[in-house]
Amino acid sequence: WSIFDKAEYLDSTFQNCDCPTIKVDGSYFGHVDNAHNTFNGMSNLIEIYNPSFDKIIKANGMFDGCRNLKHIDTSFDHLRAADSMFKNCSSLEKIDTSYFGDVETASEIFYNCNSLKEIIDFSFFRYCDNLSFAFAHCNNLQQIDGSCFHSVTNATCMCMGTPITSFDSSCCNLVKSANDMFRDCKNLKYIDLSNFKSISDASNMFKNCTNLDSISLDIFSSSALDDNAFNSTNREIEDAFFALKNKIKDVDLFDME
Repeated sequence: WSIFDKAEYLDSTFQNCDCPTIKVDGSYFGHVDNAHNTFNGMSNLIEIYNPSFDKIIKANGMFDGCRNLKHIDTSFDHLRAADSMFKNCSSLEKIDTSYFGDVETASEIFYNCNSLKEIIDFSFFRYCDNLSFAFAHCNNLQQIDGSCFHSVTNATCMCMGTPITSFDSSCCNLVKSANDMFRDCKNLKYIDLSNFKSISDASNMFKNCTNLDSISLDIFSSSALDDNAFNSTNREIEDAFFALKNKIKDVDLFDME
């Protein structure tokens, strides 16, 4: 691995290398700043030991498809681009992001990580604009901390298919695209929509949220929601939404329970 000691670019270097069980010595990657798709498709990658990824800025697709990678313990202090970074890492169970840089885009970052149970520290998302499909189909991820999503404008399919029961939307005032945002979140029971003041697309936002029984929304968020936002949810929620939407000019705050 020493041949990479001074390399700055590892763009797609090992992409789709279908080798036997692989362990990578990451101590030689200290100068790399571009790691687009570096290990993409390496389904037999099981471990990266002594990782030195402090200078990496671009890591789009870096571990996409590494289906046997169960953990990665390292810092990405300068990380800015993380689209699809851990996409399809179906064995990844837990990740500590305390030492990740402030990413600016992270669409599909954990897409289809269906064994992922815990993300330690969501604060690295505070300057992120795009979180579309970020946690979609993370079938075991029960908590997503939306209080760190200060800059997110694109939340398309962000939480789709996750088992979350609630969501802190206190910092979602910039979200514009929320279509399918909570689609198929069948354990979701409550959400406060009063902070969604910039929504332009909310189609199918809560489609198939069959256990949703309580929502709060104000005049701004209500007027932005289209007639498909609550497709196939609790029928009482659907009926209440349509009834209240017809009276939107006369009501400032709706609380459906």
